[in-house]
Parts: sequence; C-alpha cells; structure tokens
Amino acid sequence: MAVISKRGKVIKAYNGYYYLLEEGATDHAALIPCKIRGKLKQTRFSLVAGDWVEFEPPLGGEGRLLHVFPRKNMLQRPAMANLDQVLVVFALSNPEPHPLQLDRFLILAELAGLPAVLCLSKADEAGESVLRHWVELYASVGYDVLPFSSKEGQGLDAIRRRLHGKTS
Repeated sequence: MAVISKRGKVIKAYNGYYYLLEEGATDHAALIPCKIRGKLKQTRFSLVAGDWVEFEPPLGGEGRLLHVFPRKNMLQRPAMANLDQVLVVFALSNPEPHPLQLDRFLILAELAGLPAVLCLSKADEAGESVLRHWVELYASVGYDVLPFSSKEGQGLDAIRRRLHGKTS
C-alpha cells in the first residue's frame, strides 16, 4: 500500500508531538498531531513553529513526519521559521516602554533578515509628545511605526493591512 503524504506547517510543538496545519487549511481547530518516526528520527534537527514538513496523515491516532523542508529564515527568539515579517508590539504606557528590550527584538529581526514593524499600543493613553517621540525615533532609522489603540479602535486597520497575506 502506497503512503499518501501531505504538506503541512508546524504550528506548535509539545512533549514530542508536533501539531500541524495542513497546507491550504485555515481552521486551527483542525491541527494534526504528529510524531517523528523512522529515519527522520536518526537525524539531528530541531523543528519550530513555521517549519514546513511532509507528513503521513493519522489513521485514527497520530500522523508521522516524513521530511522537513529547508527554511527560508529563522528567528531565534522566539524560535520561529519561514516568516515574512516581524511585528513587535510595545505599550506606550502601563507599563512604560523599555527601549533596550525593544531594541533587542528589533536586532533579532535584523539578524534573521526579516523586516520589522513596530506597533505601539495604548496610543490613546500616551501624550502627544510621547507618541511623537517614539514614532520619530524609530521611523528615523527606517522602521515602519504603527501606533494603535485597541480600546478606541484606532490604527487597527493599518495593522490588519500589514498582516494580510503574510506570515508574521
């Protein structure tokens, strides 16, 4: 009997199981649990969210990973692969922004060769001068900066447009 294999993306890994979303699927409720078996288990590698794999669908239990496709990129922290961009979300108040931590995230994106977009939340709570300071600071060094307020619904459409059709 021939093995029917499919292509899927690793969404999460937990306790030796890899939960896949079949290529073309959008319903995360239909994640497919898989284990590494056979020859693939003998090779040294690490799977992270975003990796593309070939797998044998489960027959009543768990699926089986057959092949790992090469990555186009890899973000080290948090560990993710095959991204189109990184959105770094930081609050402008409550808590106060921590510039060193923000810069670390942006550097990790740069090291992975990924464009980073800075999303500044709680724009409605920050004063105009605080908002202008952060936008000008990061826009002046080439980052796209998108201030928004979830509470007021401001700026969310711009973020949706940046996310549309991308793996972020």
